[in-house]
Amino acid sequence: MSDLNRKGDLPVVVYGPASQVGLKVNATNGSANTQVMDDSTGYYLKPRSDGSLNVNANVGGLPEIPEGSSRVTVTATPTDVATTAGVDTYYTVTNGKTLTLQSFSGGSEYDSSGSVIDLYYDPNGNLSVLTWIDTIYVNGSDSQHGIGLEYVGNGTRRIVMRRRGFSANAREMAARWYGYEETT
Repeated sequence: MSDLNRKGDLPVVVYGPASQVGLKVNATNGSANTQVMDDSTGYYLKPRSDGSLNVNANVGGLPEIPEGSSRVTVTATPTDVATTAGVDTYYTVTNGKTLTLQSFSGGSEYDSSGSVIDLYYDPNGNLSVLTWIDTIYVNGSDSQHGIGLEYVGNGTRRIVMRRRGFSANAREMAARWYGYEETT
């Protein structure tokens, strides 16, 4: 096998099932532009500057859900957020079903103080007890996290997605989480 992209000036993308693609990565120069994309799963591997591989799931596509399940997508569309207390978006887990959270993403325009997007489990459905699930810190950027947690619905329990800034300056923020519900 010859060295591809020896100078690091052009990206090299290899498509195919990851189990069938052999790739040796040398990315110690800090310009790691090599990616391996597995078309069957949507996973891709991208080398970091230290030569290790970063694995991102389902980039450009929705996470898979089991047959017979219902997809759940909760979106906070891009709007100006001008509060440190937060703007909440709620989803009540359907009574008798199990919600599996799969992916959480968000972004904001730049602000000198920064922004944060939190995801909480609200077991009482009234914000009296919030159990932290995940946090994304954003500032003129976006981020995506995989989750993989389950919550059983009783008609009251819900997921709270909160967008807020570290200052009261208005900045456009958006967030989304994906998951699925299935009968327990």
